[in-house]
Amino acid sequence: MTKGIRWYQPKVGDIVKVVDPDDYKIDGFPYSTVGLLVKIEEKSPGGWKIYKVLAEGDVLTFDEPYWALEIISSCP
Repeated sequence: MTKGIRWYQPKVGDIVKVVDPDDYKIDGFPYSTVGLLVKIEEKSPGGWKIYKVLAEGDVLTFDEPYWALEIISSCP
């Protein structure tokens, strides 16, 4: 397995959990939420992604590397 390759890329329509990838560091209040991934944008070509997630009654924005997505249920 090559370092840095993700086998399961989140895609629009997936149910995801948004988590702090550095949750092991105590740097504030821990936060996570579950929602529907509605849009994926790129900050730069081939770079970090910006995720739009329908959660908590609104479309929330989460950007890598500050936030990570865990796929709960993948759409076909």
